[in-house]
Order: sequence, then C-alpha cells, then structure tokens
Amino acid sequence: MSNKLYIFLSVSLLAFACKKQLIEPLPQSNDPVFYIDGTLGSTPLKLTAGEDGMIMKQGIESRNGVEYAYGLLSNGGTWIKMGIFDGDLAMDKAWESLKVGDSVFLANKFSDNLANLSRNNFSNETNISNIDWYVDGLFKGSNQVTISEPGLYDVCGNFTFANGVQKSICNTMFLGFEQDIDFTIKHFLSENGDVKLWIDGDTQYYDSVVWQVGNEIVSTGGTYSTNIGNVVQSVSATVYHQNSAIRRKNIVIDGTFSGNFIEDFAVCEIPTTQKKWDYSAGIEANINGENYTSFDVANYKSTIIVKGVDVHDVNSQGKNILRIKVQVEAMLKSKSTGDTKAINFEGVLAYPVPN
Repeated sequence: MSNKLYIFLSVSLLAFACKKQLIEPLPQSNDPVFYIDGTLGSTPLKLTAGEDGMIMKQGIESRNGVEYAYGLLSNGGTWIKMGIFDGDLAMDKAWESLKVGDSVFLANKFSDNLANLSRNNFSNETNISNIDWYVDGLFKGSNQVTISEPGLYDVCGNFTFANGVQKSICNTMFLGFEQDIDFTIKHFLSENGDVKLWIDGDTQYYDSVVWQVGNEIVSTGGTYSTNIGNVVQSVSATVYHQNSAIRRKNIVIDGTFSGNFIEDFAVCEIPTTQKKWDYSAGIEANINGENYTSFDVANYKSTIIVKGVDVHDVNSQGKNILRIKVQVEAMLKSKSTGDTKAINFEGVLAYPVPN
C-alpha cells in the first residue's frame, strides 16, 4: 500500500498505510482521560478507561482487502469500536493529521450490488461454457457471483470455453472505493493475426503504460501491437498515473479465432453514484449483550466532528500521542433484530501524531 496515514477514532487511532506500525496501548489508568459519554437510543453510555475494567486497545485489520485502523474501548462485555478506512488505494498519498473542526463521514451501506461476476457480461458469452469464480483465494461459485460489500478484491476466473480450452485470469477489483485510475484494456484482432491493444481512459494524465506478456516487458507506449500467431495469450498493462496511482490489469487474447478471449473484468462492475468509502468511519458496539454496527444502515447525515486536539503523551517510538475530543452522531443497526438506533456521544480519544 502507499505511505498514507490512518486515523484511529476511538481509543487509539493509528497512522501509516505502508509500514502499518502498531501503536502500543496507553497504560491503564483510573484517571478518566479517555471516555465515551452519551446514549444509544434511550440507553445511557458511559465508558471510561480505568473504570469497570475498561481498557484501551488499537490495531489495524483488513476488511475486504482494505486496511481499517480501529480503536476499542472494552471490558470484555461492553465495548465500542470505531475506526477509519484507508483511501485512494492505488495512490502514494499522505493524509494530514486531524485538526479542530475536521469532519469524518460515516460509511454508508450501498443500495445495490457492486459487481456481478457473470459470463453474461462478456461479449463472447456464447463461447464460454463455465466460469469458476474465486475471490481472495476462496471459491465463490460458478458462472454467477455477486459482490455487495465495498473492498479491494483479488478476483480470479477459471474459464472453460465451448471447445474445451481452459484459461485462468486474475484481476484486482476496486469496489465501493475510488479507483484513482480508471481504465479498460481494449484490443482488436485482424484476420492475419495482427493484434492491437490500447488503453481506454484519460490517457493524457498517464505518465506511462507498461505492457507485459508473462514476465516480459513487450512495450512501454500507450498501445501495443504484435502478431499473436495461433495461440491464446495473457497480456497485462500497468498504468502509471500523474496522480501517483499505479494499477495493473490482465486480459486474454485469442489468436486461434475461436472466441477464447477474456475481456477486462471492468465489464462486471456495476456503476454507482453513492459516496465511496475512502477515509470513511465505522462504529460497532456491544451494549447489554446486543451487537450493533453502522455498516448496515444509511448514515448519510452522520458525522464525527473533531472538537479539540492537544498532546497527551509520547510513545516509545518518540511520536506524540494526541488527546482528541470528538462529537459523534450516527445510526447503528442491531445484528440480531435489525432495529436501528441513534448513537450520540462525546468522547476524548487518543491519536498518535503522524510523521
């Protein structure tokens, strides 16, 4: 990933997409420096580090391939967890530290699927007998698989064509997050086997395009032309954007004229106008034995407002740990009953200062 910064919004918020250094937990204390004070529906919330067994934890986890930095205030039974996703996933981009007045939006549940992995989306569907789909290394089904949750997915398809030829191809799909560099590989095959491949996208903003067949670089221009011969061949294009984004895609071209080609997986993406999840926040909780989440409910008007920032401590890495005061208004959904409740609270949370 890039050298971006991540924020812990709850007990400890961490920084860095590349090094992913974990910030150690602050010492437990009876001093109520860090707390959450508010309500969930009509239920009062009062969680204070050092009281009732409450401790602070933090870390970085992967949610559907995207780094999610979180903080957790918990006594093992009652807990509230908050965090924020990485963003601009294809870019080498730093994110500024939180400051007073900043507003962090809540991730909103998408109203429709984000991808439909189906042979019906390919122009040569009549020549495709079967596709076994694998997502992040796990078999998900044949011919028809949908993806509804945002993420950065490694998608592989094992294609069996009508003439018995088999070919596998993998691509990374950015779903529900900004692609930062959006393009499609196109190709045209003439009757004599001459093939031309090109990038369909905003090429005026590209620094370079590197074409590869296997591990061999075959061209570094905006297009690649060759005579493919009587073979079925995988070709990749890696695009380097002026905004620092780098992205690679793979397709399969067929010099046998048997329809055994595989198009860019972009044909399986479902366009959406909803706000992407880059740098968005999430809230989860267990209150009175009931699990709640913000990810399964609309949070269009929900916010996390930074109301105060000062230095609390210095960790063993020599980095300042800030004390950040936040105001939170959001909606949570019960995982068992499906009921939604408003969560409102003020909290003082910890945040390590980025480099």
